[in-house]
Amino acid sequence: MSWYLNSILFVTIPLVFIYVWMRHRYGYWKRRGVFSPTATFPGGHMGKALFGKIHLGFQLKNYYDKTKRHPFIGLFMLSRKAIMINDLDLIKTILVKDFNYFPNHGFGFSVEHDPLSKHLPNMNDHEWKSLRARLTPTFTSSKMKYMYNTMLLCVQDMVQYLDAEISNDKVVDLKDVMAKYGTDVIGSCAFGIETNSFKYPDAEFRQIGKRITNLTALEGFTQTLSTVAPELFKILKLRVVPKDVEDFLVKTVDYTIKHRERNNIVRNDFMQLLIDMKNDVSGDTKPLTLYEMTAQVFFFFLAGFETSASTGGYAFYELAKNPDVQKKLREEINLALEKSGGKLTYEALSSIDYLTYVIDETLRLYPPLTFLFRVCVQDYLVPGTDVTIEKGTQVLISNFGIQRDPEIHFNPLKFDPERFAPENKQKRHPFSSIPFGEGPRACIGNRFGMMQTRLGILSIVSNYDVSICKETTIPLEFDPKSFTLQPLTGQLLRLTKLLK
Repeated sequence: MSWYLNSILFVTIPLVFIYVWMRHRYGYWKRRGVFSPTATFPGGHMGKALFGKIHLGFQLKNYYDKTKRHPFIGLFMLSRKAIMINDLDLIKTILVKDFNYFPNHGFGFSVEHDPLSKHLPNMNDHEWKSLRARLTPTFTSSKMKYMYNTMLLCVQDMVQYLDAEISNDKVVDLKDVMAKYGTDVIGSCAFGIETNSFKYPDAEFRQIGKRITNLTALEGFTQTLSTVAPELFKILKLRVVPKDVEDFLVKTVDYTIKHRERNNIVRNDFMQLLIDMKNDVSGDTKPLTLYEMTAQVFFFFLAGFETSASTGGYAFYELAKNPDVQKKLREEINLALEKSGGKLTYEALSSIDYLTYVIDETLRLYPPLTFLFRVCVQDYLVPGTDVTIEKGTQVLISNFGIQRDPEIHFNPLKFDPERFAPENKQKRHPFSSIPFGEGPRACIGNRFGMMQTRLGILSIVSNYDVSICKETTIPLEFDPKSFTLQPLTGQLLRLTKLLK
């Protein structure tokens, strides 16, 4: 019996100690005069998200909605202290003016046992700054024009596939269509490989794309844990990139490098830039290793494939529900094509302002990343207050909450691309919609992703009418275990071929 009691005490006493310590820790913000909602043990303010009951972005949006009268609030992610910034001017100050205090994201992803996690967004300080400067040439105007021609071939494959599939009216999962198109674009622009996703939907590249986005419950928990408790994530040696995905991409990158170097193949694409960085032994920069190269390709694949697929899917969903918007977009597209002699040139695509408004409004309603992360690297006195954000504190920004705030965006759930017309946009705070972040750590591939998405949407809207059907999920439901904003079901919509 004494052994039994001793065993109970052995387990109970540490748990009681941890509970008491955590309860005291949860009082940290209130002791400093910062408003903080009631935290619960053991998740702090993130328990529902951590255990898959709600999407992390929605959990933060709920806090924003209830506390936006406060310029900032104190939160806890398990035992990690965080501060969520609600005031738009303060957000601008933190992301831009005082960037040196908040230069890093603070994720727990970049770890040795998960080598593909060591990509640009997960890098810190000088390592990030150096790599970003070396990758920036990929996204210059001249490179964009070069890759546009590659995208054009991919989008032609997409239209040919749809023409062959659609005899009259047909229900199509347009998110899946955009995902196949995105896979082909990334395969061509990042690897120089024709993946032919429409012709071979079960090809390995397409399956890898699905594998990355269709997470198991355990993988979803792991990704959330790497965000809310990065130190615990590292201690437990967990990984974000599934091992089978890592093996496939490393093998593919290694083959591509050897094939190009063996045959003296030089292409003006992302892979070529990485090969040049691998072979660069000048100056203080060190050559990239195979795993470092693959990590950057993984991020390029994930961001270019997933963001464009989701944004395209959401855009078609809203265009189907708003036929007047779709009609106006089609008229603007036809006018631009008429001016370019019927040719879908880079300049013609760039000239369609209303198409950009449609995508901007889609990103306002459905940002791929529903929150922005920074970490404080030195004690920071919040301007105009006596509150100090201590070094190591996680900084959160609910762009999802801000972008759906009725006090900032009138009737926020209404899909209204005219919000982003210059005369309307200038009436709002410049940080009222920041789906790609702002400041030095804004998304490096923003222009690439926008071009890819614009081209995909234009090509479908100019050839087909998109409408809702009985299979369309209204209202949308979102996957709580996904790190990005993902619908639980595909975007099932009806396509009808336009007569020309």
